[in-house]
Amino acid sequence: MRKIITFILIIILFIIECLTILSFSISNICTHTIASNVVKKQISSKTIEIIKTKYPKISNSKLEKIEVNIQNSDEIYKITKLYFDDIIKNNGNDKKNNVNINKHIKLLINENSKYLTDEQKKEIANIIKDEKTFDSVYLWVSNNLSDDQKQAVDMYNFIDSDMFKIILGVLFAFISVVIICVLKSFLKYVVSLGISFILSGTTIVFIIPKLIDILSKRLTFELLGSKGKININSTNNYGYILLITGVIIVFIYIISKLLKKKKTA
Repeated sequence: MRKIITFILIIILFIIECLTILSFSISNICTHTIASNVVKKQISSKTIEIIKTKYPKISNSKLEKIEVNIQNSDEIYKITKLYFDDIIKNNGNDKKNNVNINKHIKLLINENSKYLTDEQKKEIANIIKDEKTFDSVYLWVSNNLSDDQKQAVDMYNFIDSDMFKIILGVLFAFISVVIICVLKSFLKYVVSLGISFILSGTTIVFIIPKLIDILSKRLTFELLGSKGKININSTNNYGYILLITGVIIVFIYIISKLLKKKKTA
């Protein structure tokens, strides 16, 4: 009976750990997914249009390199983060862009020093700022949230909230105390924790990516209006930490048991 109760409690710990990882990584998942599938394409194409119009003599090979640079820039992620946070905060209700991205526009354009002169960079950045070129990306996402997507935003807000993290922390502590009481051994609790880490780490690293890969095209189409991939690198990193920690805990326990057996033999 004790083994069955312990097994159930380990499964509960496993669920809590998976939800905790989701809570800490959901912001990065959403931001990277939107940046990869929508924002970088929109921003790069709009920037190239401005450069073509203002400086028609710039060669196509340079334009292609500028486009690649823009799409690979970390500033795209930072701009997306600012846009996304504001959209989430207002849940699509505020149709006005309250985000200031001028600093990131300047940095984004300045990354193309090889292909643009200082005067050209300054002029292009000013056009983007003055004409609020990138705001159409923000407004498109903000103004086209369906009721289902707004519900998804509410769910995101809850999962990402400090309150949700606190609830999970309290549950984790409570279940841990219960396991210690059931097993009547702190050492056995640590081993149980190691097993739950291995379960959750394995699930996050090896199983969830495959499920996400199957669902990603459908999910991104429904949420973003275009098919793409969901970036779960941050989640995988947390998963590897759990998996490695769990393996180390169980390995140390097994070694200590073997050493004890040798001493008593």
